[in-house]
Amino acid sequence: MSHPNSPPCPVSPALFGRPALQVVGAATLVVLAFFILFPEVDQAAAAYFHTGGTGFLLRDGALHRFVDEWIRPHLKDLVILILALACVSLASGGRILGWPPRAIAFVMLSYTIGPGLLVNGLLKTFIGRARPKHIMEFGGDKLFSAAFAQADQCASNCSFVSGDVAFAAATLTLALLLSGTRRRVAVLLSLILTAVTGYYRMAVGAHFLSDVVLAGLFCVLITLALHQGLFCRVNNSRGTA
Repeated sequence: MSHPNSPPCPVSPALFGRPALQVVGAATLVVLAFFILFPEVDQAAAAYFHTGGTGFLLRDGALHRFVDEWIRPHLKDLVILILALACVSLASGGRILGWPPRAIAFVMLSYTIGPGLLVNGLLKTFIGRARPKHIMEFGGDKLFSAAFAQADQCASNCSFVSGDVAFAAATLTLALLLSGTRRRVAVLLSLILTAVTGYYRMAVGAHFLSDVVLAGLFCVLITLALHQGLFCRVNNSRGTA
């Protein structure tokens, strides 16, 4: 059994000398409060990408068409492929691919709870926030609403929060399965992918700043919590049994 004075988990990521889970949890609360108290920041950030009328910096350009026609539609196919490979590994008892069951559970739970249930199942379905390209300030006919404020300006697949950014942020799950230098490089690449995805979604008028920042923080927080529960507690209990 684990003990109250068990040593810190050796595989747990850290930030500024503190467990990353605690740091990200505190940062999420601070950022959420900031966007609720200062909703005008969202409008100012969206205005930076607005080019007049209903136009946004990258909207309707070659990159926008390529991403929306060739990359985003196939993300679901990628998830299905990963799930199929995971099932193959489990069914073969690890003889094929050799993925450990706990690692498979970690990846599947991270994507199911974060991008799946929280983001697409709850927030994007029930908050009702209109996207920047649809509000009156940027040439649309919908009203602006603050982050986490219940609104009736969108019926489905709404702005709060970004599903694309949530998907990108959840790649941290894969990075945490590595160790040493490979983990540090993979974490950096995951963060870069998340930031680039957020920038792109804002530049096409699809999301506000709070949509992308909170999507990333929510999914990183979920990933870290699952990592703590699936890997660290088991390691500590084995070490103190």
